[in-house]
Amino acid sequence: MARRTPGLLALLAVGLGAAASPRAAAAQLRVAQVPIGGRAGLDSLARLGFEVADVRRLEGALYAVIVVSPETERPLRAAGY
Repeated sequence: MARRTPGLLALLAVGLGAAASPRAAAAQLRVAQVPIGGRAGLDSLARLGFEVADVRRLEGALYAVIVVSPETERPLRAAGY
């Protein structure tokens, strides 16, 4: 049993290191509201790979609520959002 312990500890250490990476990536995610003109705006966001969490109307304008990361902000801005 004592011989297996170092291997198990090494496996746990590797697992903990891998678990830290998703947390770091998740820390870069943020919720954003982007203005849309209607259904076509939702379709455009879907084609870009975004899942719309909510649609809000603020002062008469429609906004889609999405989750963005530094990597997904670039195509979003390139599309005019």
